[in-house]
Amino acid sequence: MDQSLALSFTLYNTKGATALLLGSGLSSAAGILTGWGITLDLVRKVAAVEGEDAGPSPEEWYRKRFGGEPDYAKLLELLAPTPTERQRLLLPYFTASDEERQENKKQPTKAHHAIAQLVAQGFIRVILTTNFDPLLELALEAVGVIPAVVSDPGAIAGMMPLQHGAVTIIKLHGHYSDTRLRNTPEELAVYEPALANLLDRVLDEYGLIICGWSGVWDAALRDALFRCPSRRFSTFWASMGPLAEAAQKLANHRKATVIPIKGADEFFQGIAEKVASLEEMSRPHPASAAVAVAALKRYLPHEEQRIRLHDLVMQEVELLRAHIAQTVPAMNTHVGDQGQVYLQAVTRLEALSETMVALMATGLFWGTSQQLPLWLRAIERLGSTSVADVNGGYMMWYDLLQYPAMLALYAGGLGALAADNEEALIDLLLTPRLRDKARQEIKTPVAAFDTLFDEYAVRFLNLPHKKLTPVSDRVHEVLRPALRELVPEDADYNTLFDRLEYLISFTGYGSPGKQKGYVRYGRFYWRGARMNDNPAVQQVDNAIAKEGAAWLLLRKGVFEGSTAELAKAVEAHKAAIKEGRFARA
Repeated sequence: MDQSLALSFTLYNTKGATALLLGSGLSSAAGILTGWGITLDLVRKVAAVEGEDAGPSPEEWYRKRFGGEPDYAKLLELLAPTPTERQRLLLPYFTASDEERQENKKQPTKAHHAIAQLVAQGFIRVILTTNFDPLLELALEAVGVIPAVVSDPGAIAGMMPLQHGAVTIIKLHGHYSDTRLRNTPEELAVYEPALANLLDRVLDEYGLIICGWSGVWDAALRDALFRCPSRRFSTFWASMGPLAEAAQKLANHRKATVIPIKGADEFFQGIAEKVASLEEMSRPHPASAAVAVAALKRYLPHEEQRIRLHDLVMQEVELLRAHIAQTVPAMNTHVGDQGQVYLQAVTRLEALSETMVALMATGLFWGTSQQLPLWLRAIERLGSTSVADVNGGYMMWYDLLQYPAMLALYAGGLGALAADNEEALIDLLLTPRLRDKARQEIKTPVAAFDTLFDEYAVRFLNLPHKKLTPVSDRVHEVLRPALRELVPEDADYNTLFDRLEYLISFTGYGSPGKQKGYVRYGRFYWRGARMNDNPAVQQVDNAIAKEGAAWLLLRKGVFEGSTAELAKAVEAHKAAIKEGRFARA
């Protein structure tokens, strides 16, 4: 069996009970020097200041010049006597210049981002690291997690208990901004009592995943691992080659499972994907949606059950909102493979929305006009963003927060149309007021969801480019199971879906704030609309021609109630269908 699979099961089944021990291998992959590497580079700078060349062996030059081993603290004192000067001196080692940023150097790696996802989902809560750099903190902040960082033994007494924090990073060798970094064999031989005690506790109470650490130089850390009295949880050691002798002895003592890896990026990405698959497989069984729908059907006919009906729907709304916040990356998230992360988030949101989608479809099909405000409130709550910080970043992550609301609206709209209740559909499109915090706007759903999938996001979905309506096709497929009971025949479902999107396009075209000439197309475009052979398009066109000023959208105030404006919209749609002028859908 692939040992990484066993590790994934361990992480999933003992959520939050496994700690990470990360070494310099993760940071060096990002182009950041190890502590010893920085020390040697400082030696070169000292030599240059004295008008000499340290040559290929800086440590030898240092021994001859100063009569001892290179000392990080003494070097800093010599080169940068004040704290401000030390900060300026060290900053370039750990932060990227513009040129390095363009080359993706000194930036969080795929491994850092995969770890951050595991932390955000609650699978990792304690991280031990020998690294000085802030890359892990940056990756965590990108997914909305602010870690507690312990780099000074003096701060341990006042730290948040491990079990109460979202994640605690313990920097065993210090933080780059502090001159008290541990570099030399003497400094790595013994830890301060407070740090040693904290380390003992972690190693005793948590399982361990080791990656990027050789186990050769850090005597105090090796000693802590050897003296750990128990092995409550498993130890896994990811290594790119055979373990060194000291590390192998340690692995034997810990009864560690050694996992051969090609690199940290591939290893942690694979673990994150396997854990996500396990979570996906163990998500609420479809029977959960069926149970919720069964309860809904019991409540709908009885006015005395209105409180239970409200609680059933709104509790699912709040549960879904909580899941959305954990699933969608923060706006400033940047990863090497955005497409993969985006597709995973979309797929996860679709799975999480199953119960809400089923409730909306069933509720709008069987419900009454007195119950409509509940469904409007559900859409309004789901579609209103409430992120804490929206100051810049990738809008595709922000807009993705509204995807479950879009699925719920489509499901409710299809349920309403299946019950031949166009009025309820139009109310769903126009009545809720969705708060768009990033754009500082309040929108109707028909306006808000237009920005959900831009051309980049569509490309990230890995949908066929040859398709004219990739997103429309995806939503059509995702919602089919929820409508199966209400609309058994696929042909009828296809017609309902086309009718829904054709009406959405008209509603959007005639609503205030929309650019004239904007036609939002859907699957109806290639399903016979250009040949006047789409039954859904014909139904809407016939209703417009027959009812005139009494047509539903005019009565609802769309097109400002003007038949002349409606006529312009009809011509615009005909022209767009004929010429293929459409917004991406």
